[in-house]
Amino acid sequence: MSILDQAKPARAEGPAHILVHGEAGAGKTYAIRTLPTPHDQILVLACEPGARSLSDTEIPVLPIRSVADLRAVLVELRESDRFRWIVVDSLSELASIVLREEIEANKDGRLAYGAMASRVRTIVAGFLALGRNTLWIARQDCDIDSQ
Repeated sequence: MSILDQAKPARAEGPAHILVHGEAGAGKTYAIRTLPTPHDQILVLACEPGARSLSDTEIPVLPIRSVADLRAVLVELRESDRFRWIVVDSLSELASIVLREEIEANKDGRLAYGAMASRVRTIVAGFLALGRNTLWIARQDCDIDSQ
């Protein structure tokens, strides 16, 4: 028997966790409308402007401007099952929000970057622990060193 004969149809077990990354304008936010659930059961946490591509839908979009906003959302999501999909748009900008707060708290930039990485991991873990489907959007930037 061939190893390929052992392939079976996949069975969905547990929530889906998806990361979509790409360059600006690639359609990452627009793709949210293709999630396999009614639009009113999708919550978009907009850490950056650009959710205009969803303006003709019924998808709820919540602006996120601080880590405190995210904490408040996590608390409410733990108590509510209203949303089947949680979308973070974008993980890149979320990291920037955290970094800005860490730079204010740490005069040493190296400490700020280390603290940012730790806090972002904790935030991601908090959303994954909700047991909901998550879609994470991230920018794909290319920085070129001038040297």
